[in-house]
Formats: sequence, C-alpha cells, structure tokens
Amino acid sequence: MQIIVIGKHGDFRGMTVSKYLGYFFATVLITLVAGLVVLGVRVSKHEAVDSAVIENWQGTITEHRSELDGLQQQALAKNDALTNQLSKMQGRLWRIEALAAHMRDLSGLQDDEFNFEQTVAQGGPLAEEAREFAWVDLQTQLNQLALQLDRREKELGILDTVMVELQRSEQVQLSGRPIAKGWLSSAYGNRMDPITGQPAWHAGVDFAGSQGSDVLAVASGVVVFADRRDGYGKLVEINHGNGVSTRYGHHDKLLVKAGEIVKKGDVIGLMGSSGRSTGPHVHFEVLRNGRNIDPTRFISGNASGG
Repeated sequence: MQIIVIGKHGDFRGMTVSKYLGYFFATVLITLVAGLVVLGVRVSKHEAVDSAVIENWQGTITEHRSELDGLQQQALAKNDALTNQLSKMQGRLWRIEALAAHMRDLSGLQDDEFNFEQTVAQGGPLAEEAREFAWVDLQTQLNQLALQLDRREKELGILDTVMVELQRSEQVQLSGRPIAKGWLSSAYGNRMDPITGQPAWHAGVDFAGSQGSDVLAVASGVVVFADRRDGYGKLVEINHGNGVSTRYGHHDKLLVKAGEIVKKGDVIGLMGSSGRSTGPHVHFEVLRNGRNIDPTRFISGNASGG
C-alpha cells in the first residue's frame, strides 16, 4: 500500500507501507473519529443538563427569596405591633408610678422606703438554662402584663380616691386648739361674767396668750365672715360643711377675708383684745346647724389636731 505525504512546500512524496500497517492506521483513525463524535455528544448533553440545573436553582432561589421577604414583612409587622403595645404599657406604667408617688405623699411614707424612680430590687440563682421567647410566648406574656397593669392602675386609682377622701375628711374634722401657744382661760357653760361679775352663760371657750400671737383654723373650710361684730370685736367665722361652723373672736388683726378657703392649721388672724374683752385671748365657738355646742370635745393637745 502506498501513502502519499504532502510536504511543507506542496511537494508530494510517496511512501509504501505494508497492507497490515495500513489497516492498523485506518482502524486508529476510525476509532479516533468515533471517539470525538461520542465526546461531542456527551459534552452537548452535559451542557444541557447543566443549563437545566442552573435554571432550576435560579427558580428555587427566587422562591426562597420571596418567602424570606414575606417572613421579613411579618417580622416587621409583629415588631410594630409589639412596639405599639409596649408604648401603651409604658404610658400606663407612668400613670401608675404617678399615682403611687401621689399616694406615697398622702400616706407620709419615707422616700427611701418607696422610691419609684429606682430599679426594683430583685434577683436569685438561675434555676435552668435561659431560653429565648418565641413570638407566641412573648405576645402571651405581654398580654398578661398589660392585664396586670390595667388591674393595678384601677386598684391604685380607687385607693388614691379613698385616701384623698380620708384626708379631706380629716381636714374637715374639727380637732385641736385655735392657738399655737397659750392656755385655756375660760370653759364652756355657766360662769361668772369677767366684766359684770354676774352669773352668765359662756357659749364658747377662751384661750389666753400673747398679744399678736397666731390664731389657727381648727379645720378646713370657707371663711363666711371676717369683720367686726358686737361683743366679739374682730371676728372670723368659718363654715366647714355639714352644718358645722366655728368662730374666733377678739382678734388684733384679721388675716383672711370672707370667701377665702382655709386649710386646717392656717393662720387666720393675730390674737388681741378687741370687743368685749379683758385681755389678749381667743373666744372660740363651735356651732352645729346654728346652735352652739361644747367645743371641749374637739380640743386636743396640739394646734393642728394631730
């Protein structure tokens, strides 16, 4: 068998090979061509598989991204709801703290015993491993806390109203002496008149003291009279409600006017000897429904009635 070989310069050269060697080269060539064809088909199929897989992955990623966006929106909505709920609870807590502070002031408790601005003292050993709250558990806890705050707020409001009423009733209740310093110089009832020396009825009690010393209201009320009156000199009369009123006579100077509201222990005038009097003192009367009653039952050992 003769094989023609083409040279670099286009010249032809013939080679003679045996028949069997020619068959060998032909077989190798055919095998090589077939291998290349098979390899091309496989590569083509492999590229098709890779394209489908990539497209499938892209679809899965898009789907997961959509799910993630949905979860993020749900989380944001839950966060907004919890933020709103916490804001309302904080407002309730501030109102409760204000009520508690007001009640502390009313009750006279010491600031260092009940200081609502300090962190609550609490603690204890950790019993088990701490775990995070699930959304449902956290929402349940917040709802329970909101109900507790609402209940405590109502309870404190009722208690505050009761304490205010008690304090008001104590302020209105007659008790104490109408002077800061002095002594009882004449009792209620029958006595010898200090000016005529004849038996006479004394409708109040007298407290003697220093000229110009303070005269105090024995209960809260409204001043209904502050001027001169026959026998009383410069007189102050206070209406305490429920048909009860008090009178304070013989002032040197009046410090209140009709229509003013006074509290228990307020200074309403300065002790003097105006009117029918033998010296500096306060003539003190208690009236119920316009009739004099014995003031002695309301007199205690201090001016404020404590």
